[in-house]
Amino acid sequence: METVLIDTALLFFLGICGWGLFTLLRMPVAPVFGTLTLIGVLRVAGYELPPPPGFIFPGVQIMLGYFVGAKITRETVGEIRFMVLPAAVIVIWSLSLVFIIGTLLSLTSTLDLYTSFLSCSIGGLPEMTIIALASGADVTVLVIMQSIRMVATVVFFPLIIRRWLGSGAGDSETAGSGNGGMLLLRYLPWLNHPFAWIGESLRNGLAGLREDPKSFLSQGGGTLLTVALAVVGGSILTGLGVPAGGMLGAMLAVASLSLAGFPVKALPSGLFNYMLVAVGIMVSGSLSPETMEVLASGGLFVPVAAVTLITFITALGVAYIIHKLVGWDYPTCFLAAAPAGFTIMTTLAIKYDRDPFRVSLLHLCRLVALKTVVPLVFMFLI
Repeated sequence: METVLIDTALLFFLGICGWGLFTLLRMPVAPVFGTLTLIGVLRVAGYELPPPPGFIFPGVQIMLGYFVGAKITRETVGEIRFMVLPAAVIVIWSLSLVFIIGTLLSLTSTLDLYTSFLSCSIGGLPEMTIIALASGADVTVLVIMQSIRMVATVVFFPLIIRRWLGSGAGDSETAGSGNGGMLLLRYLPWLNHPFAWIGESLRNGLAGLREDPKSFLSQGGGTLLTVALAVVGGSILTGLGVPAGGMLGAMLAVASLSLAGFPVKALPSGLFNYMLVAVGIMVSGSLSPETMEVLASGGLFVPVAAVTLITFITALGVAYIIHKLVGWDYPTCFLAAAPAGFTIMTTLAIKYDRDPFRVSLLHLCRLVALKTVVPLVFMFLI
């Protein structure tokens, strides 16, 4: 237990350092981008950093489910009927990538058919890895291609969205914000913002406790109860094997309370950035020296570049189609069609003040379709 805590503290410290540095450089989504870059570079350079702790992934999913569930109201639920067409477009596109682009990849490269199919899948990496092991596909190639595409999406999609929304949109944090931060950090001003939120939250909490102890404790108790129900909901659906069960279960639990009229209190907004750091840690865990060695050998460079480019271009086209069909703003459509993880894109939707319910629901439809259809097709092919 002590080792896990030390490893977690080290990864978060490095992530916060990357966050502070990228905030200074005014990069988009600095908590994710900075964490991913700093830890990823260290991993690729051969430094023996601990892997992401096992509790980070379910923890992030449950927190994200809370954030999304708190935004679901009766008006939001009424919009579900408008999601049938976008969901159909997303499902058709994702399956076409697997079976059409995958077939072309197998015909134009040295990769076998199963590896090509799974490499072009924009479903979850763990599930695709299990299918790869069962079908005899090359797991190493699959992990590399999926990881490179996921990292590329996390890096480039925020840059594109930030350009659409205008410089600085969704990234209000700047170096030096946060009421001066901690005295120690005057020597490290670029770390001021990440740490200053902790001090500010403690000051606000103590002030609220002094001014109205009964109200403060009542609100805190309600939040703890909601968090507990989110954990229970996420754990149940995860145990049942539901795709993205941690997030979905937490979201349904919190949304149920909200729709029932229970005053769901949103989690502190500053906490969201630390969740982004955790997302960066998760993504960086897929990088290693072997990743660069295999790519440098030349055998995978062209397939990785081609599949990533095709996926990105078609994602833009799918986003345009959804935009025309239902009239949603283009950044929301773009996030819904992004070829990265369910958790990451929903997180970015909240970060850029887009509709996380729409984004998460469409990603869920894609995941369910891929995890249902691909194994069935492989069952007949093997």
